[in-house]
Amino acid sequence: APPPEDVWGAFLAGQVLVENVDLRRVSPRNRPKRDRVREWLAVILASNALPAVERAAAGDALAALGDPRFDPERGYLPTRRWDPERRAWVDEPTLGFVRIPAGPFRMGSDPQKDRMAFDDEQPQHEVDLPYDYWMARYPVTVAQWRAFVEAAGYKDFDPNSLRDPDNRPVRWVTWYNAMAYCAWLNDRLKDLSRQVSSLSGEAAAFWEAIASGWYRVLLPSEAEWEKAARGTDGRMYPWGDEFDPDKANTMETGLGTTTAVGAFPRGASPYGVLDLSGNVWEWTRSIPKDYPYDPADGREDLRLGNFRILRGDSFWGTRGNARVSYRYENRPHNRRAGFGFRVVVVPVSVSEP
Repeated sequence: APPPEDVWGAFLAGQVLVENVDLRRVSPRNRPKRDRVREWLAVILASNALPAVERAAAGDALAALGDPRFDPERGYLPTRRWDPERRAWVDEPTLGFVRIPAGPFRMGSDPQKDRMAFDDEQPQHEVDLPYDYWMARYPVTVAQWRAFVEAAGYKDFDPNSLRDPDNRPVRWVTWYNAMAYCAWLNDRLKDLSRQVSSLSGEAAAFWEAIASGWYRVLLPSEAEWEKAARGTDGRMYPWGDEFDPDKANTMETGLGTTTAVGAFPRGASPYGVLDLSGNVWEWTRSIPKDYPYDPADGREDLRLGNFRILRGDSFWGTRGNARVSYRYENRPHNRRAGFGFRVVVVPVSVSEP
């Protein structure tokens, strides 16, 4: 972690700037100083360098100063992140989408290990997802949501969804709101794919999948969400089997509201996906049905108006709900203070009726 004196100095500098400076009128001479402070605030989040309360405040200051992780020219999708292991900024050539490789994983609750499992929870079993897909590293943020609303002229949403700081997850959204964003982002990524060149490896595979039309942006299925959250070993939380209030923004953490995405880096999943436990509940495209999980039994039918599953818990939920196996269902037209979403890029063939 960075030296404590540097961390606290950057934290205090951020608070002073936000409280005492008109950020709309920063002179050219002082912009480099502002930029250094906001990069340090992003380092604080990614390095888990302060207690949760201070990280939350650092995240809000970062939003006010302009979060350097996100690119306004690309719908505020992430284009860079701080890597604590390398101690350097690294590019996000896939705009924050993380590859989840094809293959089996353990889905559901294991009562032998999971002492908080409810009697009606579904048993753990093996599910094979025979395709690669890409899960967004963060839930959709307020800034990303605003970019969609303004670009698409979208009207059917709750104004409360735009009132949090820009780098917090959007909330107060319905399932239909989330699906509308997916359709817009799908077209936006196709446009961006025409501008991408000279990439290799996973980044090239991602953009080729987008450009081909064989993949699309959508809400994740329950299985896609759970695999991205727990990996293949059947763990209870993204980070392991023991709950830790410093790894997820839940009621036990004591913050009482959402936090900037990425403010709980020690809660990352095995694939490096963040905020999968706590912060906001995340809509999936799945209808509540019993296990064993069968994607061909109608549970992923987008045409139905049934209840839909949300995953991941929120800031007002408890550790039991933050388990990656926990399922919460609600009506798709409902919006709540803890309802948000994240997106996934999946094969069209698995997302059609």
